[in-house]
Amino acid sequence: MSEIPTSTNGGRGGRKPYIDTLKLVAVFIVYACHFIRQYHGDYFLKLYYERPWSFLFHGVTGTLGVAFFCVCVGYFAFQSRNRNPLSYLVRRYAYFVLCGFAINLTVALLNNDLSYHVVGVSVRLGYQYFPEYWCMFHFFVASILSYFNAFYKVDGAFIILEMILLCSFGKIWMAICLLGNLAVLAQKRETFSKIMGHRAVRLLLLLVAFVIIKREENDTTYLLYGFASFLLLLVVENSKLLKRLLGFRLFSAPGRNEIAIYLFHTVFYMQFGPLFFKLFGNLAYGLAFVLTLASCWLLLLLVSFPVNFVLEKIMAAVTKRINALLDSPAPS
Repeated sequence: MSEIPTSTNGGRGGRKPYIDTLKLVAVFIVYACHFIRQYHGDYFLKLYYERPWSFLFHGVTGTLGVAFFCVCVGYFAFQSRNRNPLSYLVRRYAYFVLCGFAINLTVALLNNDLSYHVVGVSVRLGYQYFPEYWCMFHFFVASILSYFNAFYKVDGAFIILEMILLCSFGKIWMAICLLGNLAVLAQKRETFSKIMGHRAVRLLLLLVAFVIIKREENDTTYLLYGFASFLLLLVVENSKLLKRLLGFRLFSAPGRNEIAIYLFHTVFYMQFGPLFFKLFGNLAYGLAFVLTLASCWLLLLLVSFPVNFVLEKIMAAVTKRINALLDSPAPS
């Protein structure tokens, strides 16, 4: 997904609390869709295909959540302050390997399947242990592309050409990440900022984004999900009210742990879902289902803080070591 804190990610700019909140919402969408499909597919179908719920929820899928993360990855990677390409490349790879190892090891331990393959899968950024990790390889490559786009100061036309080439090779999710690059370039244009300053324009873009996601999922609509996420990001970036509301610390603080939440959300609802549902067993099924979903989510948020703290500390140590290796003089 996106990155752990500024000090460990190879030079990203300052945090934006309102985007932390948006990322948390995106992870919740992924979590809720996985949870509903796991425990009651009929509920999922009602939300998506039966009126009046279909009007609100159809298109709000885990794929949409991933698409928003794609745009955020490209958005932040394009603004990296690291001026050493090799340093950025090594740190990003180490970051994704660390995240992969954390979830692969956890899943392997729970399944009594611990072997040297955990290390190999993590190094390859594979997802044999944890299928939801599939997007990390795409995020890694896209963040490198975004970094070099910024490093060489390419223009929007070149980025669009890259996106077309990526799509032609079937790398749609990498192309979606590059929409984040375009968002940065758009924000830098004074004319664009003036246009986005009008509330009517922002409301129109929100309406367009809402309409775009109302369709069945396929490779083409994934790009549309990315474009809808791109519009949402631009609307929030140009709305003082939305930035103030979404920047409320109660929401943004857990959003800083989005990687920990995303990595472990499946583990939590699989391990604790049955326990919570049994606890609420005397209630009506629908209420017990909602309370179970909410309880697993809140527990996941609480646990994400120590998990993210450990990931930060390990990544800080790895970064320090990488710096020492890259800065050391070459042997004579």
